[in-house]
Amino acid sequence: MKDIKVINRRFLSTITLFILYLLGVAFLVWKSYFYFPNVNLPYAITFLSLLVTLFVTSIFRAKLDSIINTSYLIKIREKAGDPLPIKRLKTVEFLHTYLSSNEYIMFSKDSRYFLYYRTKKDHIKKMLRGYILEVVIYIDSSETEFY
Repeated sequence: MKDIKVINRRFLSTITLFILYLLGVAFLVWKSYFYFPNVNLPYAITFLSLLVTLFVTSIFRAKLDSIINTSYLIKIREKAGDPLPIKRLKTVEFLHTYLSSNEYIMFSKDSRYFLYYRTKKDHIKKMLRGYILEVVIYIDSSETEFY
């Protein structure tokens, strides 16, 4: 819960800073038209402020994407599913049929391990939903290390 509060605070402070920047630039452009009514200087100030805003927007976009991705990872960690109930499995072949019946696709197989995967609609992210990759790795009990 503490992680979510920190991420929310970072997100709100970044959005607030960006909105304040945009309001400051709009105020600067607006004031330039009053201080220099018959000169071309307000147009130059408007053009330069738009150029600077273009770069500042890309910086804020990168920061917001980082914050949103971190928030997404925290939500995934907090809503992690339970492990598959494989204690009832009698043989490894039954696990293969169980995974195949649940739409898992075998990615690789070796004498020491096998790897299955599936993709399904994202149920965590509410906007611009994508897909979640679910991976099941079975490691033989004789194997002590797996990379």
